[in-house]
Amino acid sequence: MLLRRQNIALDLLGACDWIFENSELVQWRRQDDFKKHNGVLWIKGNPGAGKSTLMKHIWANCDKLFADCFIATYFFNTRGHSLLEKTFLGMLRSLLYQLLTTDDAVYQGFITIFREKQKIYRRIEWHESELQDFLFLEMRQYRSRRLLFIIDALDECTDSDRLKVVEFLESISVNSGTNLWICLSSRHYPNVTIKKRLEIVVERSDEHRRGIAKYIKSKLKQKSSEIQNRILKKAAGIFMWVILVVAKLNEAYDRGQVEVADMRETLDQIPGDLEDLFQTLLNKDDGNKPEMMLMLQWVLYSMRPLKPEVLYFAVRFGTTARNGKTRN
Repeated sequence: MLLRRQNIALDLLGACDWIFENSELVQWRRQDDFKKHNGVLWIKGNPGAGKSTLMKHIWANCDKLFADCFIATYFFNTRGHSLLEKTFLGMLRSLLYQLLTTDDAVYQGFITIFREKQKIYRRIEWHESELQDFLFLEMRQYRSRRLLFIIDALDECTDSDRLKVVEFLESISVNSGTNLWICLSSRHYPNVTIKKRLEIVVERSDEHRRGIAKYIKSKLKQKSSEIQNRILKKAAGIFMWVILVVAKLNEAYDRGQVEVADMRETLDQIPGDLEDLFQTLLNKDDGNKPEMMLMLQWVLYSMRPLKPEVLYFAVRFGTTARNGKTRN
């Protein structure tokens, strides 16, 4: 249930540090004007803007933000093979499991319900309603302890469950008082909302723009301020686009295209739209297209996430088999 969070890269360059100085986050953390937001902070952004990296950055620094606070996370994953990675039930089970493993009182309350079910059913299955009711009850009784829920990528939740998630989070934010914080992230669409909340739109944030500039300055081998500014402007706040473009420009630099004019020409040829950039990279004929296509097929059709070494040998075997060759 924590696989998606583990697969998100940590910010090692400090490009996400701006979030801790953001006025909305500071107000949320301090719970200033609490009745206006009920402890809910919603981070929104376009695809590739860096929302999940921000959420993991917040999680990784929670010890600096919140003293003596229990933290539970759930990162929705539409590409996950299990329904528990992208459903309301999966979120409830994950949050509850994290509570059970850290709080004896919650564990004792839940084990009573578990034993009662054990007497009736040979195989125990948990349903949304009973887990939701249990969590509601615990939220009301939890007023003496501080709780933080970090919920990432709501847009990757199944369509039928998305509204349930929002209604649940809104209900506990209203009924739990000032000892609960909820940090939620999603794309702008589909359009579901919580009435009382604070909101950060990533690509509109000047702090986010400065974070991207910091990344470009640190990673780009060509140190021309003109090229750096061109990248920043063309990115339009999309961090993923910047990461891919900086890597592509660094490849050109290593091939000897070190002059500003060369970099400018290469940059002008790169699509500004993230999807168009992906298409360009996939259509690139660098002699490895069969291997790339086979790798994508393995990832797409695999019943479970593949370890790097398994994927490596699968691609090697597949390409040699297609070429009619065998290896000892």
